[in-house]
Amino acid sequence: MKRTACLLLAISSIFGCVMLAGAAERPRYGGTLRVVLRTQPDTLDPAMASVWADSRGASRLVPLLYHTLTRLDETGTAKPSLATAWKQETDRRWRVTIRPNVQFSDGTPLTANLVAKSLRASNKEWSVSEAGDAVIIETERKNPALPTELALQRNAIALRSGPGIPIGTGPFVVTDFQPQLRLVLSANPLCWEGAPFVERVEVTLGRNLRDQMVDLELGRADVIEIGPETGARIPSSARVYWSQPVELVALRFSDTLVGEDLLPLRQAFALSLDRDSIVSVLLRKQAEPAGNLLPNWISGYGFLFSTARDLASARQLRGTATQVRPLTVEYESGDALARVIAERVAVNAGDAGLSVRAVSRAQTAGGDVVVVRTLLPAIDSGVALNELASSDMLSLDEIATATAEQEFEGMQRQVNRSTVVPLAYMRTGHAVASRVRDWTASADGMWNVGNAWVDNTTMSPRQGQQ
Repeated sequence: MKRTACLLLAISSIFGCVMLAGAAERPRYGGTLRVVLRTQPDTLDPAMASVWADSRGASRLVPLLYHTLTRLDETGTAKPSLATAWKQETDRRWRVTIRPNVQFSDGTPLTANLVAKSLRASNKEWSVSEAGDAVIIETERKNPALPTELALQRNAIALRSGPGIPIGTGPFVVTDFQPQLRLVLSANPLCWEGAPFVERVEVTLGRNLRDQMVDLELGRADVIEIGPETGARIPSSARVYWSQPVELVALRFSDTLVGEDLLPLRQAFALSLDRDSIVSVLLRKQAEPAGNLLPNWISGYGFLFSTARDLASARQLRGTATQVRPLTVEYESGDALARVIAERVAVNAGDAGLSVRAVSRAQTAGGDVVVVRTLLPAIDSGVALNELASSDMLSLDEIATATAEQEFEGMQRQVNRSTVVPLAYMRTGHAVASRVRDWTASADGMWNVGNAWVDNTTMSPRQGQQ
């Protein structure tokens, strides 16, 4: 009898432990998610380039507040979001059906009229009109990739009713925004996808990677950015997530160096670059050498462009150049990674007989060559190229993207001009504290905060000591 009682007690204890373990893993509503970012946006309007084109974190804020008409799956295929269907009526005309029974976070119903207004704000060249429960979008030229383009963050649907922050349909709503310093969000109970588990998100802006790492280690942050320069300093209790290579690191020549007579000089510069060393040493293998504007996982033809260093040819071209003078490579003053890249580029160019010096933007009115870091705006090759070409960041020629052949030939012409020299495609990374559960991120590095929840019973040793 005693042995039976002991056995029943043991079974009861095991069952209780299993139940407690299951309860600990069950998602809970509430809690605060603390995010720390380098970016310092002065606006939260998705139509503003300072939000969607920022390569260091701001792009992750837009999906917390807004939805787009379509979303892209892991293959870059457009799927329904605020739009339930779309149909191409002519080469330049699309009909997009709007999802019913959706509200903005202030309770305003989502209508085709408001969608049309939002799209006109971010696409001045489009003609967008209301047609019952749909919008009609007419573009200036053929646009077979319009459903994919509608997934761009600048096309997120926002209700702009005044000078304040636009209102969205996303999982969170803004409760406090101090531009460049701090952002506080609260759960949106009206979100058509369902309210998020997390009740509050506190975002600290303008913190460098070193300070972010300290915040995570001391339990002051739940989600931080990481980069190749972070190294092995990430706390072992944190989970690390790396995206596919989605950030382009490139060199852009200034307008004074883009003439045809200066092509040998630009080509000598490009051939002197040791991309393999930059990727393996400076970027710690969290990148791939870049021979054109798009990585192979997006374009499918990236492997056809050479990334090899050719010092012999670089020296020969330098000898034939009619105009050779000392050059400067400019980097963003607060970007430590861009600085070491600029310094390595200067050393590489020196090996080819060029006189090159790395300088910060604070030291010069404008460099001859500029280190550019930009997040690729889409994982569809044609849309990504069109967006890059329309941006002032790279000063590209327009590239036809109607067919794969046109796209490839346009890329070849751009590479041969050597006015923009791709260096690497870099992965973006972030680290998440152990108390954050069910955290997921997509291949392009975007966060799925709506399904994440905070387990307040889990604390790091440092948190417990505070």
